[in-house]
Amino acid sequence: MPRRIGLDLGTDYTRIISEEGKVFRFPTVIVMDKYAERIAAVGRNAKMMLGKTPDHMEAICPVRNGVVANGTACSDMLRSFFEEIGMSSLSEVFVSVSAGITEMEVTNIRQAVYGANVRKVTLVNGIICSAIGAGIQYRDIRGSMILDLGGGLNRAAVLSLADVAKYSAQAAGGDAMDEAIVAYLRQKKGVTIGLPMAERLKIQVGSAHPRVKKAPVTVIGQGEGGRGIVQTDVTSDDMREALSAQISGIVELVNRTIADTPPELCADIGDFGIMLTGGSACLSGMTQVLQERIRVRVTMANEPQDVTAKGLKILMESGRVNEYALR
Repeated sequence: MPRRIGLDLGTDYTRIISEEGKVFRFPTVIVMDKYAERIAAVGRNAKMMLGKTPDHMEAICPVRNGVVANGTACSDMLRSFFEEIGMSSLSEVFVSVSAGITEMEVTNIRQAVYGANVRKVTLVNGIICSAIGAGIQYRDIRGSMILDLGGGLNRAAVLSLADVAKYSAQAAGGDAMDEAIVAYLRQKKGVTIGLPMAERLKIQVGSAHPRVKKAPVTVIGQGEGGRGIVQTDVTSDDMREALSAQISGIVELVNRTIADTPPELCADIGDFGIMLTGGSACLSGMTQVLQERIRVRVTMANEPQDVTAKGLKILMESGRVNEYALR
């Protein structure tokens, strides 16, 4: 029986929302067997294979910086996800997308989703979905601000009267943090690790604020200059130094957005504060360091990594999803 679903197609994770409100979460990864020309793994199993595939297999992350980078792989991945949750026949898919995407990026997203055996694709303003999912009173006359730190994109938006008054984005996010950790350990400690290990380090010992201290973690990696396999201890101080440029970039994004915002809305933001969402919001000390450097109260949403999916679910359940569809 044909059904409608919501889709938050993220750089790191894809979330699928059923009409009943159930949310399914999958890593946005697919592994292809190049010789056999077939899918070898998708989602969780594919993510475990990152950096470990043999020559005849290729691990593909089809979404980069919040947009579809490999349409064919994205279609294959989504088709497998839909089949896994028993929704292979879909009448309509509502897809949350970033504001400001180009016509070509819109076309790529539509084609990728249509390629997963979908009859109709409707694109929905993702920052509005995030605001609704975070509990922001976005229809209020008072302005509010949301800072969404995703896997491939950081977004800052000022909302007023149920619309986006100002919007800024930067191609960064959690993936850029992982790359910064890899570069730091190679340069400072002479050890090379993969991106999956960098992500685990970020979660286990990552720190954005000097008052956040965690127990050091020992990592094993490839030594520089033919030193073979080496190991080193990684501390919270190491993580903070590795991520310092990324944190500064987030602060600059917020300040740039505020600088372009009318004074009346800035006053509202100073009163209301900034709502922090997205997976990178979970980095230990992130809320504190942003609050100190921006000098505005920062509040992290409940389950910040899932707010876009929550907002899309609320819009679907209320029947108002088409109000924020891209025309």
